[in-house]
Amino acid sequence: MNTENHIHRSAHDDGGHGHDDGHHVLPLKVYFGVYGALLFLTVATVAVSFAGLGKLAIPVAMAVAVVKAGFVVGYFMHLKYDSRAYSLVFFSSILFVGIFFGITMTDLTTRDQTNREAGNFGFANEQTNLRERERATS
Repeated sequence: MNTENHIHRSAHDDGGHGHDDGHHVLPLKVYFGVYGALLFLTVATVAVSFAGLGKLAIPVAMAVAVVKAGFVVGYFMHLKYDSRAYSLVFFSSILFVGIFFGITMTDLTTRDQTNREAGNFGFANEQTNLRERERATS
C-alpha cells in the first residue's frame, strides 16, 4: 500500500465510525441577510458619528461594532453552529486580550501623575495645587 495515499485517505476517512465532521452549509439567503444587517449597521455607525451624541458617540459606536463582530463570528466563522468548546476558547481569548488591554490602558490614566520637574509621583491635582502655592509664595 502506498504510504502517502494511506495518510491522505486516513486523514479524510472517518474509519467507519460514522462521524459527520463536515462544514455546516447555510442557505444563501442567510448570508445575504447577514450581509444586509452588516451594511445597515455600517450605516448606523456612520450615522452615530454625525448624530452629535457627545460622550455617548464612542460607546454607541462600539456597541454597534460588537454586534457586527457577533454576526461575523457567528455566521462567517461558523461559531454559531460549531461545538460550544470552540466558542468557549474564542471568547476566553477575547476576554484575556481585553483584560490585557485594560490593564495596559491604565498607564494612560496615570501618566499625568508624574511630576517631571521633581521626578516623583503624585496626583495631578495635588501637583497643580502645589505649583499654584509655589507661584503664590514667590
